[in-house]
Amino acid sequence: MTLLITRRTILRMGVCAGGFAVGCLFTASGREQTASTSSRMNAWVVIGVDDVITVRVSHTEMGQCIHTLAVNLVAEELEVDPAKLQVEVAPVAPEYETPGFHAMLTGGSTSAITSFDPLRLAGASARMMLVAAAAKRWHCAVQNCEVQDGRIRNRSTGAVLSYGAVAEAAAKLTPPREVKLKPASQWRILGRPMRRLEGRDKVRGAARFGIDVQVPGMLIGSVLHCPVAGGRLRHVGADSAMAMPGVVKVVPLDDAVIVVAKSFWAVSKAIDALSVDWDEGPGASIDSAGISQSLDKALATDGIVVTEHGDVAPTEVHTRVALRLEVPLLAHASFEPPTAAVSIGEHDADVWAPTQVQTMAREVVAEVLGMTPEQVRIHTTLCGGSFGRKLRLDYLRQAAIAAKAVNRPVKLIWSRNEDIQHDYYRPPAATMIEVGLNSNGLPISWTQKLAVPDLRPHLEVSKVSIRRADTIDSQAVEGAAPFPYQIGHHRLTWHNAPLAVRLGWWRSVGHSFNAWFVEHAMDVIARKAAQDPVAFRLGLLKDRPRHQAVLRTLGPLWPEAPKTGRFRGTAVHECYGSVVAQSVEISIEEGVPTVHRVACAVDCGMALDPDGVRAQMEGGIIFGLTAALFGEITVQNGRTQQNNLDSYRLLALGEAPEVTVAIVNSGAVVGGAGEAGVPPIAPAVCNAVLAATGQPVTRLPIRVATNTKSIGT
Repeated sequence: MTLLITRRTILRMGVCAGGFAVGCLFTASGREQTASTSSRMNAWVVIGVDDVITVRVSHTEMGQCIHTLAVNLVAEELEVDPAKLQVEVAPVAPEYETPGFHAMLTGGSTSAITSFDPLRLAGASARMMLVAAAAKRWHCAVQNCEVQDGRIRNRSTGAVLSYGAVAEAAAKLTPPREVKLKPASQWRILGRPMRRLEGRDKVRGAARFGIDVQVPGMLIGSVLHCPVAGGRLRHVGADSAMAMPGVVKVVPLDDAVIVVAKSFWAVSKAIDALSVDWDEGPGASIDSAGISQSLDKALATDGIVVTEHGDVAPTEVHTRVALRLEVPLLAHASFEPPTAAVSIGEHDADVWAPTQVQTMAREVVAEVLGMTPEQVRIHTTLCGGSFGRKLRLDYLRQAAIAAKAVNRPVKLIWSRNEDIQHDYYRPPAATMIEVGLNSNGLPISWTQKLAVPDLRPHLEVSKVSIRRADTIDSQAVEGAAPFPYQIGHHRLTWHNAPLAVRLGWWRSVGHSFNAWFVEHAMDVIARKAAQDPVAFRLGLLKDRPRHQAVLRTLGPLWPEAPKTGRFRGTAVHECYGSVVAQSVEISIEEGVPTVHRVACAVDCGMALDPDGVRAQMEGGIIFGLTAALFGEITVQNGRTQQNNLDSYRLLALGEAPEVTVAIVNSGAVVGGAGEAGVPPIAPAVCNAVLAATGQPVTRLPIRVATNTKSIGT
């Protein structure tokens, strides 16, 4: 594969025609140091005279293995052992912006997709420049040089030079205009299991997350929010809190109170001692029953047509199947709560945070501190889980306010209670689906109404291009459209259901509920037509070879029939460039399903790191199972009723099923894996419940005993 590199591409890659790189290796105080013994080959690759090769990565590492993949993408083209490379998180700069977003951003399962070509190009370009420098030193043709394991060999003389020996000279050369990338058939690293770059440190407890940041003279902050979304602070009585040992300052905000002290324990005790008067506002009237009613009210409106094709005469419809399905609010509940550390210098500031949106984080902190964005350095730490939560900027803004208030470095840490009760929740959603079947039991008409709050008014993004002025919130309807099944008439309408609760992105966003809506309905109509659900799908997916392939791959993973009392269900879904099919085996005791085993087949185009893909499928399955079986945020008098992991519980280790993952390499373009494993699991489990009970699951989380509505009319 040969790619033509234009002048614009070179500028985007940040290739320098000479000089040395600023390595951006941050000390404890966060000040930059010049790596005078290292040469910057381009924006992504820095090579030291000691042969240490550093790969700069623009994406946040939050368990999805992107740092590992980045190093291996470069190593493949640079012809080096990936174990000899190290990673450095890139600073906020235009050359590190995620394509399509005009900002540094990690989300939407785009990390592998957007890294695949740029990092391979960076490795290949650096290799060619190193070889050219060696050839120049030896006064020989470039074709007379070969590279292996970070060394360049002169075929004629046998002389050998390390990359570090020629890095300085190479950095002064004009970058190549044409770069030839290896075809997949010649890969030695990609497509094979990769060793996790940060895995050893995580096992040893040495990995440093945002919550682990330590800065000399640092204080600890935490926050207490108004219990009702949209409420305001009237007055805070801080005397008792300020009298407690270690407490430094109480900082009132419009809708919250920050306390800064010498330790998290002191902060927590001081928050308990505050006397706060809140103006709860109109949000105090919100409750879960009202939220469900608002969804029904939205469904009763005309809505906006998302997509419609085909037409069916009423006389062709022999049987109609109607369903109403609903999902609740969900929290992210990542193990690392929102946290950020801010240190303010005389003319600049440093921020350490597990943020997914470095560009916007810099803008927000700069605004609080009265600085330009260029005066703020963002140091992205490892992220202890996110699932979309750390796309938000609230905790970063609060950390900057706290540091400014005490004129000392402050690390702000939310308590678990604040995290659960003041999350940006996945929105509730409801759908009405009516399917018309012909006399042969085949669906010929599918009419769906989808009620979901518009997420866009809840977003804090600035330069990110996903803030659009379209009539339809595309993320509310993703997963319901485009519709994969061949049905004569299909109509989808979106019905906005505004809700005065903090809403946000949750792992796989709209796909997380729309996959359940569509795939559970497919099983309902298949059983109404007395057909095998998998064969039924295959018949409607004749123009979707990737869907067919993953569904057929599941079969051999179940060589035996289910035991007595066990039931199976299957679902398939496409999102983020990948197609995933999952099949589960369950039993039901006292109205509660137990998931014993999950088989998963995934086609993400090319599995660049098979172990990483399997890990993401396994993690997505457990995450999705937690939501399907237990996940629910309920509201009463405007207050979230869940406040910790005892009331918003996660799937326990003893409840986790056996998971088998099969990878289908279709050769399609690289797709995402971090979110694609989540959507199919809820419908697969509900389809197994349907097989066991004959009744659909009409609301998540699954409550078998209460789901007794008729399958069809």
